[in-house]
Amino acid sequence: MVGQVAHRPAWLTIDLRLLEQNYLKLKSYLVASATSILAVVKANAYGHGAVAIAKRLEECGVTDFGVSSIDEGVRLRQGGIGGKILILGSAYPFSGAVALAQEYGLSLTISSVEAAVGAANLAQSAAKRLGAHIKIETGMSRIGAKPQTAASIAQTLSRSRWVKIEGVYTHFSSARDEEFTARQLAIFQEAVGHFKVLGIDPGVLHAANSTATVNQPMTQLDMVRSGLALYGGMDGFEPVMSLTCKVVFLKRVPKDTPVSYERTFVTAQESLIATLPVGYADGLPVRASGKAQVLINGERVSVTGLITMDMTMLDVTKVPGVHVGDEVTLLGVSGEKRILPQDWAHWSKGSVYELLCHMGGGRTPFIYRK
Repeated sequence: MVGQVAHRPAWLTIDLRLLEQNYLKLKSYLVASATSILAVVKANAYGHGAVAIAKRLEECGVTDFGVSSIDEGVRLRQGGIGGKILILGSAYPFSGAVALAQEYGLSLTISSVEAAVGAANLAQSAAKRLGAHIKIETGMSRIGAKPQTAASIAQTLSRSRWVKIEGVYTHFSSARDEEFTARQLAIFQEAVGHFKVLGIDPGVLHAANSTATVNQPMTQLDMVRSGLALYGGMDGFEPVMSLTCKVVFLKRVPKDTPVSYERTFVTAQESLIATLPVGYADGLPVRASGKAQVLINGERVSVTGLITMDMTMLDVTKVPGVHVGDEVTLLGVSGEKRILPQDWAHWSKGSVYELLCHMGGGRTPFIYRK
């Protein structure tokens, strides 16, 4: 293991062995051996630590990474990542983004004719190579070129000796909806077909996220973009992140005693209340209060009262032998029982993406298990 627990009795463990296991499992879903995997490591690798995750995936053979911004791409380069890095977000301010992309060897997403003209002009002025992927809007209504203008973008970029079209992609809005996803894919393929009529090489074609990769093989194309499956945030893949802490306080309270803010929980009998040193500042969703469960001494125990910023309480009256210093698993495996990211998402009526980003984006120290 690498990392440091510091002086706080709470820590996140990132199991890099499970990351590799998930990568190999995802790879087994690929129909064509030539199809590659772009690892999405934006938002600090969904809270798992982008540089450490990317380094391990490079060791596994991954050569393509996706981030949301120039800043994230620069951090990967400064962390020693040598693979291709695609900026999946819109680059702004554009002139500075192009300069940094050239300096650090990052590839930009181009979604308009104006951006294509600007990229070509700036690349020529600097006399430095710039990699670009054209994004086509097919049903997400976020960023992306209209299908009918994508070929014009490709023509503009292809005229520049300093810009290389490395790929063309789109983004599925609901990969679980097979009918709508098929419609998006058809729009995308029709748009790309115009490139070939014009004699323009579109480079690598990619559209599928983790869900589409696993459930809709026809979407895999030349490359798939995966984040959630790699981190074990979807069924069939092992969660890479676990959250553990220790009991820091025990208090026996009488019947009819309110616990935590707003008195949403009142003891029905004399009770033993355990306090944990983690709260919503560590990524625990307040919406999961009273519904979430944790593992302590082999038992499942529900969170008692509202989760607070720094602390969470448990009613451990029925759990034998609880002491200050006992370990509590909030996410992960303890014995034969486990708490999954999907569980927290269910309890909070939120998303697994949000949960992982928040848990890994706070102040809790990391330990990497190699």
